[in-house]
Amino acid sequence: MENQVQKSVPNAMLIMICGIVSIVFCCGLGTVAGAVAIIMSSKANKLIAEDPDGYSDAKNVKLGRKCAMIGLGLQVLAVIVWVFWMFIVPMLSFLVF
Repeated sequence: MENQVQKSVPNAMLIMICGIVSIVFCCGLGTVAGAVAIIMSSKANKLIAEDPDGYSDAKNVKLGRKCAMIGLGLQVLAVIVWVFWMFIVPMLSFLVF
């Protein structure tokens, strides 16, 4: 067998960094970083699918995508909590008093 030189996935480290930023800053900047990480990881996954054994850092792409999904999930949860706190809790206070 030939010794195949493994290439680096373009922007793999940036995808992972954006995914982590989307968790840390889950409100605001994290939404943008999470969306960027998911878009970039989908492009990187297409490259990895073409040559699965040819890329050395495919794990970074997968990790970045998972972190981005977690960050965006936290953002959705934060919006649900905010809506509940701003609209539902004041309505309940009228019922109590």
